Amino acid sequence: MEHLITKRVFIFFFPIFIIIGLSISGCYYDNEAILYKYSQSPCDTNSFTYSQNVEPILSSNCYVCHGQTSATSGIVIEGYTTLLTYVNNNKLWGDINHLSGYNAMPLNGNQLNECNLTIIKKWIKAGAPNN
Repeated sequence: MEHLITKRVFIFFFPIFIIIGLSISGCYYDNEAILYKYSQSPCDTNSFTYSQNVEPILSSNCYVCHGQTSATSGIVIEGYTTLLTYVNNNKLWGDINHLSGYNAMPLNGNQLNECNLTIIKKWIKAGAPNN
C-alpha cells in the first residue's frame, strides 16, 4: 500500500517539477542583448558619407514612396542631385526630424532612430558632400 501512495505522489508531483524546471530555464536567454548581441551593429556616427551611410538609410526608409519609380506627391529624393534640392531647402531635415511646419516622414510611420538622424545631420552640416 505504501508503494502505491509513493507512486501516486510521484505521478502527481513529477509533471509539476518538469513544468517549473522548464519555466525557469526557458526564460534564461529571453534577453534581447543576449539573443541578438552578434546581429546588432553599434551606431557609428563618425562615419557619415553619402554613399556608405546616408543613401542606405534613405533607401531603407524613404525610397519606397520617394524613389525614381514611386514619386509620391511628385517628390523624388533618390539620387544625390535630386536629394540635394531637399537638403538645401531644409525640407529633408525638417521632414525626417518631425519639425513643426514640415511633413513628418516617413508618413504614418515612426521617426528614424537617433543614430540615423545623427548621421544625416552630420552629413548635412558637413555640406552634404557627394562622397
